[in-house]
Amino acid sequence: MSTRKIRVGVAGVRWVGDQHASALGKIRGVEVAALADINESALAEARKKHGVEQGFADYNDMIKSGGLDAVAIALPTGMHADACCAAMRAGLHVICEKPPTSNVAEIKRVARVAKETGMTYMFARQSRFNPGVLASRKAVKAGKLGKIYHGEAVWVRSRWGVLANPGWRMDRNGGGGVMLDLGVHVIDEVWFCMGCPRPVEVSAGLYAGFKHFSKKPKQYTADDCAAGLVRFENDATLSFLVTFALNGLPPGGELPREGTPNWGSRVVHGTKGGLQTSSGTLITGGCSDLSAKKLPRTSKHGDFEGQAREFIRAVRSGTTPMSSAEQAVMLMQILEAARKSADNGKAVRIRA
Repeated sequence: MSTRKIRVGVAGVRWVGDQHASALGKIRGVEVAALADINESALAEARKKHGVEQGFADYNDMIKSGGLDAVAIALPTGMHADACCAAMRAGLHVICEKPPTSNVAEIKRVARVAKETGMTYMFARQSRFNPGVLASRKAVKAGKLGKIYHGEAVWVRSRWGVLANPGWRMDRNGGGGVMLDLGVHVIDEVWFCMGCPRPVEVSAGLYAGFKHFSKKPKQYTADDCAAGLVRFENDATLSFLVTFALNGLPPGGELPREGTPNWGSRVVHGTKGGLQTSSGTLITGGCSDLSAKKLPRTSKHGDFEGQAREFIRAVRSGTTPMSSAEQAVMLMQILEAARKSADNGKAVRIRA
């Protein structure tokens, strides 16, 4: 595997699948050899764009077709577990879109199959490969922040189209609502920069406060706002707020002239310094002063390409990828515990 060409298939060709195909196609020694999508016209357009001869209406047929070494899963969340397991049992390495699965039981099954088959499994979290985030993680590992004690993860979309037309994103058992759609992005980014400590407790509230806007209220079964606190084994904490809808103003107190207000922050706090993770900005100072400086960025690739290169590196070397199955399990434990906490009205402990 170290020298010969790696042939990859992509299951799902909409925006995120297109990003995977483009990123993988830029890597020397990698060929995007097959695409799969149930939508015939979208599949035809994607095959033309990426110069791919093989196309399949069913991703299972692509997996069983032979001739592939790996597959990128860019299907709806509820299909992730079955698709990952089918691919690995067919001898294919897997990179799967976020969130890893719909629940903890599913990701544990995926992790078990990865171990049994010896195939590479990597969950996709492209923001981990943002140059600012990579620089932030490097600074934390180097001890520049001292002891990490808290992180903040915020993403606010004050109004979004899923409110009126919920689709799979607002299906509690499908997309899983804002917690699984946006929460996984910002929570993982901050948690990654903190060093991925093991979660031990989550307290959260999940809300569906804007269901009255929906044209299809019966399909509006998940949360449009989630807020909570994660406690880790090392005594650090992480607070989060993610929402598709909020009656609030962005920082600065002014609404934009055009478009939907969309803002957030990803911050890591330590005893010696703090970090704005996405920009890779390090904040330090004494008792009465602060200074901020941008960390040097070492990555020359975009987020998706950096992620694709890490996947191919792990496949070629047979080593654990940066976004591992073990981390996927812990991430899903955080997300699932948040839902359970909201349902039960109390903090939820997470067992190792």
